Amino acid sequence: MPPLGHSPLLPEQTPQATRPSCWQQLCRGWSRDQLLQLILLVLGIALLVGGLLLPLLTMLQKSTLDEDGLWVGLANFGTYFDSPHLGRTIGNTLWLGVLITALVVTIAFGYAYALTRTCMPGKSLFRLIGLIPLLMPSLLPAISLVYWFGNQGIAKGLLGGESIYGPIGIVIGLGFWCFPHALMILITALGQSDARLYEASRVLGSSGWRT
Repeated sequence: MPPLGHSPLLPEQTPQATRPSCWQQLCRGWSRDQLLQLILLVLGIALLVGGLLLPLLTMLQKSTLDEDGLWVGLANFGTYFDSPHLGRTIGNTLWLGVLITALVVTIAFGYAYALTRTCMPGKSLFRLIGLIPLLMPSLLPAISLVYWFGNQGIAKGLLGGESIYGPIGIVIGLGFWCFPHALMILITALGQSDARLYEASRVLGSSGWRT
């Protein structure tokens, strides 16, 4: 019997706990910052897939078709690898990579060393000049090289009779494009290295080259 003063609840009047939605169950245990980071991560992955992977997959699909749009599988790749010019292409690519790496790293290291380890005046100006190519469109340096060293360029005589439309132009263009990236990395590395090691080396009598 229910106690006096209390009316029994009918079955349809019994309070029931509201069930959480699927989204609440999925987000249980996640803070607002974590959810925001997850959303940004998903957006970044979506941009990467839409801007990079999908075009690459489209190109890969086109490579399996012939000129008439018919499926040929890997026949195009077989034709390419059977080309007698493939070995020369790979050799030129490796040669250019080694040459540009050696030139850019050497010049950028000397430039970064002067900015971080010497007392030269105007460091801020030279640092800005060295990093300005990062702000330029990629087409602007190419146009500048043509104006300077092209067939009607004002400084084409500096190339010793060689044409800018060849290996020299490729080396100059890639070197100009890679230099600020290498410079930024080397400035950071030399600027954050422990100066106590160099001081200890000088105290112990080591030469500058050994240090």
